[in-house]
Amino acid sequence: MRKVTIGLVVLGVLALALISMPMRAQNPEYASPGYPPEFSPLRTSRPRPPQRSLGPPTKFARVQNAIPHKYIVVLNDDVVSSSRSLDERRAQVSAIADNLATIHGGQRGFVYETVLKGFSIELPNEAAAVALSKDPQVRWVEEAGVLHLTIDQPTPPWGLDRIDQMDPVGQVTNGITGGFYTYFKTGAGVTAYVIDSGIRTTHVDFGGRASIAADFINPSIDTCVTTTNNDCLGHGTHVAGILGGATYGVAKEVTIRSVKVCTASLYYGCPNEAIIAGVNWVTNDHNANPSVPAVANMSLGGSANYSIDAAVGNSINAGVTYALAAGNDRADAGNFSPAHVVQALTIGASGPTDKTAKSQQGVYFSNYGPYLDLFAPGEQVLSAFIGSDTDTLALDGTSMASPHAAGAVALYLQGRTGASAADCFSIFDPVPNPNLPASYFARISTCSDRVNEFIKSNASLKKLLADSADPGWIGTGSPNRLLFTGSLPTTTNPIDNQRFFIWRQYEDFLGDYPEPNEDGLNYWTGQITGTCNTGFNDNNSCTHGKRIDVSRAFWVYTYPSLVIAGQGVTNNSQFVHLCYTIYLRRNVSDTDPDFQSRLGQLNGYGNPANESGVNYLIDAFTNLPEYRERFGQP
Repeated sequence: MRKVTIGLVVLGVLALALISMPMRAQNPEYASPGYPPEFSPLRTSRPRPPQRSLGPPTKFARVQNAIPHKYIVVLNDDVVSSSRSLDERRAQVSAIADNLATIHGGQRGFVYETVLKGFSIELPNEAAAVALSKDPQVRWVEEAGVLHLTIDQPTPPWGLDRIDQMDPVGQVTNGITGGFYTYFKTGAGVTAYVIDSGIRTTHVDFGGRASIAADFINPSIDTCVTTTNNDCLGHGTHVAGILGGATYGVAKEVTIRSVKVCTASLYYGCPNEAIIAGVNWVTNDHNANPSVPAVANMSLGGSANYSIDAAVGNSINAGVTYALAAGNDRADAGNFSPAHVVQALTIGASGPTDKTAKSQQGVYFSNYGPYLDLFAPGEQVLSAFIGSDTDTLALDGTSMASPHAAGAVALYLQGRTGASAADCFSIFDPVPNPNLPASYFARISTCSDRVNEFIKSNASLKKLLADSADPGWIGTGSPNRLLFTGSLPTTTNPIDNQRFFIWRQYEDFLGDYPEPNEDGLNYWTGQITGTCNTGFNDNNSCTHGKRIDVSRAFWVYTYPSLVIAGQGVTNNSQFVHLCYTIYLRRNVSDTDPDFQSRLGQLNGYGNPANESGVNYLIDAFTNLPEYRERFGQP
């Protein structure tokens, strides 16, 4: 069998804002609320990685692997209103681009009117590019570069067999795998965009579900192109097979759309201008049919690039969830684009022995670090290839890991209504209009931050193992999370999934939006599912009571002077105010009628109220439609 190692990287960035939070405990050294203090949320959280700047520090930016004389020009966003039609935006940006090209002696290339307002251009020299960057309509000019696919030549596929179970190595029949891939959804009705080197759409594993949707590579570069196969490298076909092939894929009935931005040439690689054009096209295609839920996979990348980061971030904001390959440099993924886009799912590679993936030369290759969201199978993964309509090949790379996660997203999205930029609001923000119909909030569960949080929170925890030759290594700062599809399909509203609920407690109670580490997420979920002997998606009277108990524990840990374990609160008014802030993400005045009603209810349990009053109010707020609307259908 042919064995190839392909290395890729991915990108992005997004800022999340929130109302200011009241003072809370900063020192975990105090009496615990009946739980081991080592599992305090103050001790079992990890910070989010910092957001990369949304633009370069200067108006002219250089990149690695620059293409001589070619540049990406990003215009000020207000040069044309985003509320204008696609044709109007394109016409106005084209007119600006043509005018600037004439002034500076350049030749205009691609036009971007959605994920960016801008264009690519060929100029006679760098001086012309610097002069162009000083135009008042221009936000920045960045050298156009190339992202390369690194190639080193040297029953179900094991990757599918791994992601449907949580058992650690040695606890199932066949090594770490059980011999079956169990799935209950197929991704039907979901659109998956494969932004890559093209697809051989006639391969039998696609069953007619794959199509060539867009191609941004000059046909003079890739000469193999036909109407049914524009993949001259095989990489895109392989990735698509893992995402949605009938035999090799995670989501076996997803609709696959090929968006070609990479060539088979190691010299031309994946031009930045083509990548941005591809992301722009994906966003326009989703905007034309926003009710169709969508996921995009980018198994590519390179050095940090502001323009690509901005494009991917804006596409995510438009309602498309992105899975990105972390890269194969055994380096911090935060140094690569688009892998460091924080609002995307950035995926590292694991191997068949639950260690990080190795190349066929025995070298660990996966990128790592806090920008990584989870690991997925990426070593010797078998999938479709381009030699014939039945050809297969086993490949290594985070390129192979990422489409496993994209397929899992497709399983989550099946049966849901897609969302647009107008629908989605940050998971950290209050509901803009709680009085909209339930059908509107059904779309919220497909906004990317809700999707990402579900996929991460439902991962297999602490299953990646150290290697005797490299003790403890999964990469500094990496989460020990391995993709798991066994929770899919999940509840209509993801907040009814117990792992998702615990994740929300961390982010709602603690400042600066930390996420739980593996010990904390496992322990607090176990207080619900272990006590009640239920699965992550099961809900009954026992889980109802334990969710209240767990949320109360977070109160005691984070506000120890306000909520006393086994007693109640010390200040009724302050507790009610904080319930609005924490659960509903908004503040209310003392004269607000709803506040007065809630305060009256709490006062019925004494002033200060006892623990039964605390439980009553937690139950009331976490079952309000307004609370549930933050995550999906109430």
